Amino acid sequence: MNKFQIRLRQALSESGMTQSELGRRAGIDRTVISGYVRGKFKPKQDNLHSLAMVLNVSEAWLLGLSIDKHPDKSNSKPSSEQQDRATPTDQNKSLDELVDEMHSYRGLEISDAQRESIKAILKAYLDTQLKDDDQDK
Repeated sequence: MNKFQIRLRQALSESGMTQSELGRRAGIDRTVISGYVRGKFKPKQDNLHSLAMVLNVSEAWLLGLSIDKHPDKSNSKPSSEQQDRATPTDQNKSLDELVDEMHSYRGLEISDAQRESIKAILKAYLDTQLKDDDQDK
């Protein structure tokens, strides 16, 4: 087995997700995920990034190039748009509070980093929907 295959299996097992669920969340066909798990092939960069984000591990760790499992967020500075989204306002406070109250999913603990990702995803989705609604008017 190659390091990527071993680490993907480990991260998938620890996440409690099925291969199908991982594929759906990462936007990768489940047959491709199966090929990765069986060691048939390695992912392209964009798929590697998607897998790492969904599994909450670093790309380098997933490839076996690092012992640091979780992404190091201290080196990356957020864009001004990301900072705007992360700044609580009266308009998004209830969303932040709701997500902060989430502690587990399918019996697995949700980490602080995962809660922040959930917030960012929900806000981005809702912003897109609001823009679409404005354009329909």
